Amino acid sequence: MRYIALYLLAVVFLFSSCGDTEGPTNELEIGKESDTTHASTELSAELIMEVIKSIPSPLEMASMLKEVGSKYSSDLLNSTSNAANYTTNAKRAMNLGIYGADLGYINIYNQKQDAINYLNSITSIAEELKVGQFFDVSTLKRMATNSTNLDSLLYISTNNFEKMNNYLQEQKRGNLSTFMLTGGWIEALYIVSEVAKGNNNKQLFEKIGEQKIVLDQILLLLNFYKGDPQVAALISDFDDLKKIYDRVAIVHVYKEPTVEEVNGIMMVTDNSTTTINVTKEQIAEIANKTKQIRSKIVN
Repeated sequence: MRYIALYLLAVVFLFSSCGDTEGPTNELEIGKESDTTHASTELSAELIMEVIKSIPSPLEMASMLKEVGSKYSSDLLNSTSNAANYTTNAKRAMNLGIYGADLGYINIYNQKQDAINYLNSITSIAEELKVGQFFDVSTLKRMATNSTNLDSLLYISTNNFEKMNNYLQEQKRGNLSTFMLTGGWIEALYIVSEVAKGNNNKQLFEKIGEQKIVLDQILLLLNFYKGDPQVAALISDFDDLKKIYDRVAIVHVYKEPTVEEVNGIMMVTDNSTTTINVTKEQIAEIANKTKQIRSKIVN
């Protein structure tokens, strides 16, 4: 499974040093907001990066959709016209993750004009959040529209996210990293599950089922900040999603690895197997709940 950087291509654009001044609601319309975390101690940057590495990237998810024959659909993406509507840092951070996941999907399908449009929206959010020092927009635009530079773009994006994550931890604003992680993951899950609802593809079903493990990691981070009302709203929604995932069975069977020599090099083969038992009905439930959560974030 390919890992690293849930937000990949766009993840290099993060958060602000300024808070908003209105009051929160339970619909993620975050009001009286501070960029400081609502926890007594900070999550370490290393822990957040470990969680990131445990999450399948949107490019992995998008590649799978292309491999099973799913056509590109811009209707699945968060419209760039929404970018101007995000007026709180939490909303910006979550939707920055969402736009990053969208950009990964766009890039897999080599939709160059859409890539530029989404980078423009991401740049706009980044400017509002005052972290332009972490990226070079012109370079990213050039690389994002050239599929041969994909690996380099992933490397740059991952490195910049790690730098910004460290920066946010130092500034005691690690909750914003968590918001972005959450937005990116929910968008990737939303896109794949929407496609899977009308498709009996076993590979897609298993990939969605695997997210049971990732959801636990996301909840681990969110619960660290549960004193924040906006996080409490997210946790409530994610707990409902977890109840659906609790019925998905992931069975791991351990088998002794084997060692053999191949061209003079000793190779170890992992013979263990993992079976994911998820039904079409469960996929539909996951898709519907994911869509509800995502709607609260993007609207």
